[in-house]
Amino acid sequence: MTNQQDQKTQLVLTSKNSPETAEKIRQASERILKRNYQLYKRLENK
Repeated sequence: MTNQQDQKTQLVLTSKNSPETAEKIRQASERILKRNYQLYKRLENK
């Protein structure tokens, strides 16, 4: 197989083709949003 053929057969994981990846992205996003909210509140109270 050539490098060009390898690139065509590789599967890219996305939230559309992998429910597990979609859930991991959702959980990471939730953690980031909570952390940013807490940091914002701390700045607001200074």
